[in-house]
Amino acid sequence: MNETYETVAHIFLLTIRQLRYNSGFGLLNRKSQNSILSKMWAPVLLFKIAHWSNNLRNLLSDIGSTISQFKKLNMDYMEQEYFDNILLCRGDLLDDPKQALLAESLQQTAIEQLFLRNMEN
Repeated sequence: MNETYETVAHIFLLTIRQLRYNSGFGLLNRKSQNSILSKMWAPVLLFKIAHWSNNLRNLLSDIGSTISQFKKLNMDYMEQEYFDNILLCRGDLLDDPKQALLAESLQQTAIEQLFLRNMEN
């Protein structure tokens, strides 16, 4: 079980690093990113675990059904990034009005991009 915790911790750290360079979320300043991540880290981590490996999903059986639902979405890298932006670019979680407006704009752009991408398929 210790190996499972280490793997989840590794995924968590990689997720945070990746999100900081995300095409949308990465445009927010570090304070805004930290504010959002302090509230939204758990759903993001579940989403990332779902796209990691089958072995890890099997070890985390308590959350297996949630992870399975994410996996069924069968998202490619760009779709995952859009989903990250939809989930994280939350102006309602920010105090700075300029950052909140930027976050809302980034979220709306991600929604539109994901919609357009799925219309093509």
